[in-house]
Amino acid sequence: MFIVVFTSYIAQFYFLLDYSFSEDTAVWGQLGDYVGGLLNPILSFIALVLLIKSLSLQNEANEGLRSELKRNEKSEKLRSFEALFFGMINSQKELFDALKVEFGQHDTEFTKCSIEAVMEIEDDLAQPQWTPR
Repeated sequence: MFIVVFTSYIAQFYFLLDYSFSEDTAVWGQLGDYVGGLLNPILSFIALVLLIKSLSLQNEANEGLRSELKRNEKSEKLRSFEALFFGMINSQKELFDALKVEFGQHDTEFTKCSIEAVMEIEDDLAQPQWTPR
């Protein structure tokens, strides 16, 4: 960009208007002002466009982070539910394994544990009940 401006200045004044290069520093200062006056608005506009593009990209990245955060929260809730659910199932299994029932038949008493106790209870319920006459 600077080269284009500087080249156009040299082409205009040195080649077309046939001016020679000045040895006065004030004239070179004027050249600096000229180049700065042309380039500053252009570079400022480019910087503004890039800033807007950067903000747009940052907003897209933030949207991606927000959606990822929502997915993580949902996943964490599911993991928490699974841990609680399977903990309750494990607790019920431990309680069922610790189940002991004492039965008495014909003057004998015996103890059965877990599944055997449940099967004995089911067998007792399936048998016809004694009814008085």
